[in-house]
Amino acid sequence: MTKKRSFVLIGVIICILQLPMIWNHSVNLGGDTLFHYNRIYDSAMQLRYGNFQPLYSFYGFNGTLRVINALYGPVLSYIFGGIALISGSWFKFDLIVNVLLGISMSAALWRLFNLQKIPNTWRVLLIGLTLSSNNYVSWLLQHQFNAIGAIPLILIVTILIRMYQNPKNPIKLIELSCSMALLIQIHMLSTLFAILVLIPLTLMATYWWQEKLKTWFKILEAVVLSILLTANVWWPYLYVTRNNIIETPGTSSMSGNVTHFFENNYAWNGTVNWPVSIIIFTILIVGLIFWKQINRVTRVLTVFGWTLLVLQTNLVPWDLLLHFWPAIAVIQFPFRFGFLSIIVIVALVGQYVVSYEKMDVTQLGITIVTVIIFIGLFITYNNIWQWNANFHSDIVTNIVKKPSNGQIGSTTNAKKAFFSSDLQTGILKSSRGSTDYLTGSNKDYFKYNETVFLTSNKYTKKVSGSEEILTWQSNKGNLMTVPIAVYKGLTLELNGQRINVKRDNLGLAIINSKKGHNKLVVRQVTPSSIYFSYYMSAAVWSIVAVSQFYTGQRKSKAIN
Repeated sequence: MTKKRSFVLIGVIICILQLPMIWNHSVNLGGDTLFHYNRIYDSAMQLRYGNFQPLYSFYGFNGTLRVINALYGPVLSYIFGGIALISGSWFKFDLIVNVLLGISMSAALWRLFNLQKIPNTWRVLLIGLTLSSNNYVSWLLQHQFNAIGAIPLILIVTILIRMYQNPKNPIKLIELSCSMALLIQIHMLSTLFAILVLIPLTLMATYWWQEKLKTWFKILEAVVLSILLTANVWWPYLYVTRNNIIETPGTSSMSGNVTHFFENNYAWNGTVNWPVSIIIFTILIVGLIFWKQINRVTRVLTVFGWTLLVLQTNLVPWDLLLHFWPAIAVIQFPFRFGFLSIIVIVALVGQYVVSYEKMDVTQLGITIVTVIIFIGLFITYNNIWQWNANFHSDIVTNIVKKPSNGQIGSTTNAKKAFFSSDLQTGILKSSRGSTDYLTGSNKDYFKYNETVFLTSNKYTKKVSGSEEILTWQSNKGNLMTVPIAVYKGLTLELNGQRINVKRDNLGLAIINSKKGHNKLVVRQVTPSSIYFSYYMSAAVWSIVAVSQFYTGQRKSKAIN
């Protein structure tokens, strides 16, 4: 199969998976949708008004000045914010990002296959397998950011294969540093997984390297370069966590959030449909059966695959570990290991294809895998169709059906709001209570909704630079909680007088209002060092890009 035809087929698969959304004219609200829409909206408004505020949310999250984007994929939020502005509605934004995600995931896999030298026919099949898995579908249905993080994870697996495949030159400086930097810029949790994987597998790979000392110096250079490329991530993170006690995302029972294999639907994030499950278990069992015949790279991927398989199930006593070692709560859901697992399985299939492509079983293997993958894509398509046809959402936490202020109507009206050219309409018609990254100790999402969301029409808000002005009418003077998140450096001026900053157990400001008209001026100034970290990161990325361009030009001239 030619490269051009392969690209066309991959494009067709990506487009077909968007048809249910287009046909049903729908936007799905998953558990994380409104969290991400709010932070993307905040970045979009910063771009629209030229008000660069890298720490605090003056526009998203009801203008509560929460610290979100600084701790969660800051650069990507601005990219998505730009797409949201250009697209003009959340529906169009979703459609564009869905396609771009499919293309990016396919391109990263194609690069991996270049290293493995896999034939184009198999490349299309394996990309189809990935697109039918949770690595892609979890974004389409529930906006799980792990799906975005899966793209740089593919690059990490590529680096691992190179480590074992090429002992003469196991590390490429720019590849390693930029891949890790990209992962850090996109998704911190996926970065944690990558680090936990890279450290032991890199140490083990050292045994086969021909120039060990030189390679380790190259790794140290990559670490330093990665730090410079991500200054805009780690410096704001250190600033915020050093000066505030941040409430981390809540964790429920870890044992109840493991992967379930051989499922027929994606009603929950931790499900794997049965065609994908068949390939996962078959390829891992084959690795054990033919252990003596397979090469070093295939053995490493097999062990890696089995390890990830175990980690995403209850074979690990997660709740018991959580009791004795609370730090693992950062993982939240063991099924997240499944995102990396799919990439490893795809790479494993590629290893077998390259090893046995000249054998007679190749055509039979293509036929069997093709049938399985097409069934998987059909199941995936059917699930996407069902979700879009029924406008699935978490009704309890996303759609407030009977608010006291009458702001929201029915679920249907909430759905229509996401087609409005006013991006704020969609995020105001629905609520997803989230206390993540606040400075309080209360994780009650419903209390947050009651305090912030259901009172939002009570206040008139105006943003000017790093200042937000709230005005409202009060029937009586009383102690009240206003929807402003309290972080170090916050100053409040109530009715012309500077007041002390107090917070409730959610981490929101408490003030003493007067009867009649009230005016609260809120100032939360971003330190100049935060801006400098962004400028430095942008400068280093530019230098790397220019140097790579000229290196490519020189190589091209040398070849010609």
